[in-house]
Amino acid sequence: MLVRKLNEKDYLIRGKKTGIDPLVDRIIADVEGTSEEAKFFKKGEELRTSKLRRSYIESCILASNDYVKIGELLELDPKFVEFYESVFYNVSGLDRLERLELLEDEEDTLKLWAVSQGLDFIAWRLGRKVELSPVEGLKDLFSTCVYKSKEAMFNKNSSDASKEAAKWTKLAMDIGRLLKMWIVDTAAAKKDLEIALEKVVPNFGNLDELDLELDLATGEFERFVDEEEDKD
Repeated sequence: MLVRKLNEKDYLIRGKKTGIDPLVDRIIADVEGTSEEAKFFKKGEELRTSKLRRSYIESCILASNDYVKIGELLELDPKFVEFYESVFYNVSGLDRLERLELLEDEEDTLKLWAVSQGLDFIAWRLGRKVELSPVEGLKDLFSTCVYKSKEAMFNKNSSDASKEAAKWTKLAMDIGRLLKMWIVDTAAAKKDLEIALEKVVPNFGNLDELDLELDLATGEFERFVDEEEDKD
C-alpha cells in the first residue's frame, strides 16, 4: 500500500503542528475561525462525518481534478472541493494504478467505479441527465460483454467459467446484432425506437411526423429541414 498520508494537513491542523505547511499555519492561527480557509476546514470535518457525502466527494476527486465540474455536480463551491482534496484527500499527482491501489482495502464500490468510469457515472448515480447516444451505449455494452466472456474463460473453476462465458458470449452476440441493425438498417432502427416511444407516449405516431433524421454515426436524431422551407 501507499505510504503517503492523504489527510496529512488535517492531521497537522488537529495536532496544532506549525512550521510545516503555510496553509496549516494560517488555519491554526485563525483562532476565531473567520477566514474562508478556517470555514472550509470546519465544513470539511462536518462532511467527513457522513459516510455517504464523504464517499461521493472523494469519488469525484479520484475521478477528476476539474473542481468546477465537481462543484457543479455536487452543488459545492469549487474552491471548497479543491481545499478538501488538499487537506483531507490529497490524491493529486497519483497515477491511475496508485489511485486503484488506494481502494485495495476499501469496501467502496462507488470509488472504484469513479476511477474506471469517470464523473459521468457519478452524475448518473445522482440522477443527473447524462448524454449518451444509443450507438455509443451499445458499443460500450458490447465491449463489456466480450471482455466479461474472456475473463470468465480464465476462471479456475471450469464449470462456472463455462456457464459465465456462455452467458456473456450470448449477450455479446445479441448486442452485436442490435448494434449492426442500428448502423446498417436505419428503417428498422427507427421502427424499434417508435415501438419503445409508444410505450411511454400515448398516440405517438411515428418519427417521420417530427421531421427527424437519424445520424447513423451517433445514433442520434437531428431536425430535418426541407430545402424549400429553408429558402422561405
